Amino acid sequence: MRLRTTLAIALFVPALVFAQSPFEPPAAKLQYAPDRQFDLLHVRVQLTVDYAARSFTGHVEDTIAPFKDNLETIDLHC
Repeated sequence: MRLRTTLAIALFVPALVFAQSPFEPPAAKLQYAPDRQFDLLHVRVQLTVDYAARSFTGHVEDTIAPFKDNLETIDLHC
């Protein structure tokens, strides 16, 4: 019994080691973070939780410093 277990491990482990991970190319698509347009300096969050209704409402205020003087729009990713 011990020989069978050892043989099974010896055959199974190399298959795991050499199998391609789904997180490596070409199985996974490479993704890069977008170029930043600004520096996020401060985040203020006001959150009101209604436990009875199982809901919440909130307000977020961000303070930013743009990298360029002519910045007209910003993209927020969440």
